[in-house]
Amino acid sequence: MEGFYYSLIIVSFVALILFDYLYFLIPDKIILPLILVSVLFNYFFRSSEFVSSLLSALVLGGIFAIMYLSSKGKWVGLGDAKLLFLIGLVLGYPLGFLTLMLSVWVAALVGIGLMILGKANRKTALPFGSFLAGVSILIIIFQNELQKIINGFI
Repeated sequence: MEGFYYSLIIVSFVALILFDYLYFLIPDKIILPLILVSVLFNYFFRSSEFVSSLLSALVLGGIFAIMYLSSKGKWVGLGDAKLLFLIGLVLGYPLGFLTLMLSVWVAALVGIGLMILGKANRKTALPFGSFLAGVSILIIIFQNELQKIINGFI
């Protein structure tokens, strides 16, 4: 069941990458059903991690929801907050937070690279949801190895 769940998430995240890249939009028709599936999956199949995943989702989504509200949508979109909520449900703590940190770094490096090449300036918008979904896919694929590394530090 876990393999099917992660396959569904990965395929959906590939769709989100493309959609956000092309339209700067993260559709609710993809995100909301995935949130429901993730809540049910965590409740029924990972009940010991349910509360931790839910708290991670609330913190990650909440941070970006506050950024969205305080900037009136100029810094980040509400879709990014919903996507981070989903990432918190899927990856929990600490991998959800690692996903956010790596996504910020990857997006920053891509933005700097585009500016160096003259294809962007400081005002050029980047589809941050694409970076979140892309890094999430990598973290899902390598989560066992990453968890071993993280446990070595704790």
